[in-house]
Amino acid sequence: CIVPWLQTVNNLKMLGRPVPFTFFIIVSLFSTFLQTFTIQGNAAFMVSAALKNDEILNTWVFLWSKSMYKFLPQSTWQLVITPRSLAITLWILSTGQLLVPLLKGVPWSSPRRYSHYALLSSAEEEAQQHHHEFMTVWGKTVHECFEVFGCPPHMSTYRESVAVLSLASGLRYVGSTSLSYPAQ
Repeated sequence: CIVPWLQTVNNLKMLGRPVPFTFFIIVSLFSTFLQTFTIQGNAAFMVSAALKNDEILNTWVFLWSKSMYKFLPQSTWQLVITPRSLAITLWILSTGQLLVPLLKGVPWSSPRRYSHYALLSSAEEEAQQHHHEFMTVWGKTVHECFEVFGCPPHMSTYRESVAVLSLASGLRYVGSTSLSYPAQ
């Protein structure tokens, strides 16, 4: 997965300016740290907003009743869109950004392993022996639920799974497939 360390990577640019490889690594790892911190911060915000809902509800109602949404009745801010409900909704959306790629990258069942010593009768069979595409949890779920509508299942390879999972979890460096190019 750490392709640039194994290759000679030249002409890295950040914000249109050339940068050394070590600077790129530091910025990428710091970006990964910030993304991980953001995921934890979202969870902490949701918990604190849910716990302090009753304490700040009067201030919340006052704030929204003086905003551009003052045409809505105050009961909207007291019963429907409360700090607790909004924080939980935003947390679900934020967590979904991690869970959906996770479901798209995890195999439904163990992918079949092929024997490298099998006798092959043709080049096509050999290609099939080394093809490691597998059904994902997301693909199986969507296929089962929407089979009536003709939705094709989502198949994935190990390489695609690593890229999707790394980008979803904030690993900017592992998912940067654009750095993988042959030396010329």
